Order: sequence, then structure tokens, then C-alpha cells
Amino acid sequence: MTRNLLLPNWETGNLLSHIKKDDLKSRGIKGLLIDVDGTVIAGNYNKVDDCIITWIEVMKKDLKLFLISNNPSKERISNIAKQLHLDYIHSALKPRRKSILSAINALDLDPSNIAIVGDRILTDVLGGNRLGIYTILVKPIGKNGFIDKESNLQNVEIILSKIISRLLP
Repeated sequence: MTRNLLLPNWETGNLLSHIKKDDLKSRGIKGLLIDVDGTVIAGNYNKVDDCIITWIEVMKKDLKLFLISNNPSKERISNIAKQLHLDYIHSALKPRRKSILSAINALDLDPSNIAIVGDRILTDVLGGNRLGIYTILVKPIGKNGFIDKESNLQNVEIILSKIISRLLP
């Protein structure tokens, strides 16, 4: 049976900062490709919330981490990456394969031990699934550091992916 490329392996139902290291390790994850806008930081914000900085520091003790963003602003993504002390790719054009493959290669791990985590089905989940890596869908982060309840984009993508999955054999 063909896997629906729009369905994540794990839909957490929560923010990035609520993912536990043990949950990742139990799934064989040793490296994470992390989306930026909506996952690490709310769009149009430049200061990373302290809870995300702490989460990144905890995860870095046992996992390899890499930021991957479709945002075209090198200055913005570079600033965020510096706050987190992580390498990054901007203008990634997810779900295209090229930048995701570059990020996978940068982690120097077997792809079966790498996951991509993000808040978007049509970029993060689809891009990861196209390459056969583990995909994690998180809720989008809002400007207050909590789940962004004003954004309906993810809800539309979830509904769309479920409709498409019913149409596939």
C-alpha cells in the first residue's frame, strides 16, 4: 500500500517545545531538521522565546539539530540560528528535495535516524515524506509563545490531507 505523502508519521498536537527527547529516541531519531517560521518562532518575530532556547539546548545534548526554512531572508534566519547556535539553510523551497537533502547530509546520520519537524503539511511533512524520513507535525507557535489559535492554515491542510487520503487506494 502506498503511503500518503501528506500524512505525518507523528502529529503531536502540541508545540515544538513539548516534544520529549525520550519520545524521539524511542523512535530511533538521532537528528532533527527543524522548520523555523511557525515552529521555532512566530512569523515576523526575531527574538526566540526562552522556552525554545532551553528546549534546543536540552535536545543538543543527545541529538544533532539543523534549521531549515523556506524564508528567503538570510539575515532573519541567520539571526535566529545564531540565537540557537545551530547551522541553517534559508530559502529551502520545501517540499523540494535539494535543500532537505543538503540538511540531511549536514547532519551526517543515516536518513532513517533523521526526522523533519514543522507546522506545515504541504512543506515540512510533504518534503520529509518525499525523501522517506520521519515526519513530525507540531502546532504553530504564536506571538505569545503559545499555540497560534488565530492561524487556520494548518487546519485547512489537515482537512485537505485527510480528504486526499480517503481518495487514494
